[in-house]
Amino acid sequence: MMIQLLNQLPNAQRADFFSTANWQAVHALADCLPPLSGGGVEVHLNAEVPRSDFMIRATSTDHGREVLAGLHTDWHIPQAWLQNDNWKKIQNFSKQWAEPSNPLFTAVENVWLEFDFPPDGSKLSAPSIFFDLDRHRRLPDRERHSILHLALAAFNHELPDDFPATLQAISNKGPGGSFLYYAGLMLSRSGPAVRICLAGLNADNILPFLHGINCGEHALSFKALLERYAQPADRLVLHLDISSMIGRNVGIEIFKAQNAWPELFRRMAAASLCTRDEARKIVDWRDDLPLTNDHFRASVSRILHRDITRLVKRINHIKFVSSTGKGVAVKAYLYFGYY
Repeated sequence: MMIQLLNQLPNAQRADFFSTANWQAVHALADCLPPLSGGGVEVHLNAEVPRSDFMIRATSTDHGREVLAGLHTDWHIPQAWLQNDNWKKIQNFSKQWAEPSNPLFTAVENVWLEFDFPPDGSKLSAPSIFFDLDRHRRLPDRERHSILHLALAAFNHELPDDFPATLQAISNKGPGGSFLYYAGLMLSRSGPAVRICLAGLNADNILPFLHGINCGEHALSFKALLERYAQPADRLVLHLDISSMIGRNVGIEIFKAQNAWPELFRRMAAASLCTRDEARKIVDWRDDLPLTNDHFRASVSRILHRDITRLVKRINHIKFVSSTGKGVAVKAYLYFGYY
């Protein structure tokens, strides 16, 4: 059923972002999945080897967590996937997420699985997983941190003894209003690092915060970019990979209103942060279309227990990634789903 959603995307747009081999891999992946809440495309801009990665979204309201947990009556993760230890970890986490007595049941609303296509064309590995944590801030920070530890335990993820102190020290230095928003694990990578995503930041306070947590090199890398591309009203999210210390990659996501993207990508292309062709394709991605396949629309509406009529595609955000000794990479994130 997810494959039927992907088939709603115009052929030209599939070719814009995926090689033939990668689209075939996406197609095979989607053919095994139900119509979850939607998905996304991560576009690596102005890269030496053009590449896009694929994401799917499961939520607490679309039966996605039951599918991932193996508890749905009609849809299941393929058994072949569960031969992989990392897929087993995803299912174990999802079982705890689906348990009403577990704090994860109410704290986590959205889970994203990100499938990275290796530049050399080798086989897809298990996805990275990202999950929100009390995104509406109903809980104090201490409880949100406790829920993160509960989630990491569900993955059987081994942490260094000083991880809690590192997390707390970062939180203590955050500007007022900042909070732990998302967390993630790159399951195909070795090492204990956890991706933490901090929200409640803006263009005025994020650079002083980076200096305060000994990330001054990254703050300097981002300074000119934020001055040029981030406005005071934009929502910013900071990505840090932490274990006993902060890792070498730091990311800043910038979220804007949909009508702001064409001008931003025009300016980014003029500054060679992306090509003009990439800018055009990304801006043209945006659309809001009626679902004309009545059988598909009825089937999805029945599974989701709500009437869906339209396919929406939008630019979700851009991301600047500063890597120690390597400069800054730029990515764009495109969303598709239905309502």
